[in-house]
Amino acid sequence: MIQLENTKYRVGISELGAEIQSIYSLEENFDYIWNDNGLGFWKRHAPILFPAIGRSYNNAYLLNNDIYEMPQHGFGRDQRFMVTNQSHKKVVFELENNEKTEELYPFDFKLIVAYELKAAAIRVTFTVLNLGDKPLPFALGAHPGFNVPFNNEGNYSDYRISFDPVQEKLKKFGIAPIPFRNGEVIPLNENQDNTIPLSHHLFDKGLIILANQGIKNVILSSSKTTHLIKITLRDFPYVALWSLEKEKAPFLCIEPFAGLPDIYGNEHDIFQKEGNTILGVNGEKTLSYQIALN
Repeated sequence: MIQLENTKYRVGISELGAEIQSIYSLEENFDYIWNDNGLGFWKRHAPILFPAIGRSYNNAYLLNNDIYEMPQHGFGRDQRFMVTNQSHKKVVFELENNEKTEELYPFDFKLIVAYELKAAAIRVTFTVLNLGDKPLPFALGAHPGFNVPFNNEGNYSDYRISFDPVQEKLKKFGIAPIPFRNGEVIPLNENQDNTIPLSHHLFDKGLIILANQGIKNVILSSSKTTHLIKITLRDFPYVALWSLEKEKAPFLCIEPFAGLPDIYGNEHDIFQKEGNTILGVNGEKTLSYQIALN
């Protein structure tokens, strides 16, 4: 376990998946990041989604008319990353293609993940490099889960999600069957004056992937606490909201997406899939987001 620390926060990050395990408030002794602690809801914390987002139809995709297996959310979250640079406030992880990845994804790549602890924020920067002699297709996302309520202050339904800049009308990608898209974009009727009140029933029909362009910040807050989380999307065009369907799980995931789940019905060509990035030979792509804390 790698730890970053300043006077306010201690951040734990695992080399397995380069995944945040904890963002702990040293002043008030509580953790912002979800930890299942044997409850049986969701055993992950903040996985990295690479080179796929969501579940691929039949857990597979097409490449040159051949079918390749692809696990849900890709394989990055289950790979052991190498630490290449580390200090008290910053750590850099790297993953390169290997025999296991090449069975699923026959491309030469390097994925670099950097975490930097600021005074009251964690900046996460991803860099994808194409090391091969052919174009490199990929999706990339982050899946951080946050405890709700914060520090046991209030109830789940006391919390709300809001957006900057103001979104008068929110749209979402249709989800059916869960967790696939159905190809539609529909209104998000739960939006009330740029605010989505949080409830467990909000996710009964699956995750919510917002289709609005131009959202810069997503804020999770409550009148019952002075604490809040603000996700600054920076380079990510989409954001998803998720908690377990038809359960009363006390967490919320706010997920920056550069890519989208499959539309149900057919395996998709990885070069044609909506939302994927295509890197040319020797290409490089950097995307970042930030988790600000109060």
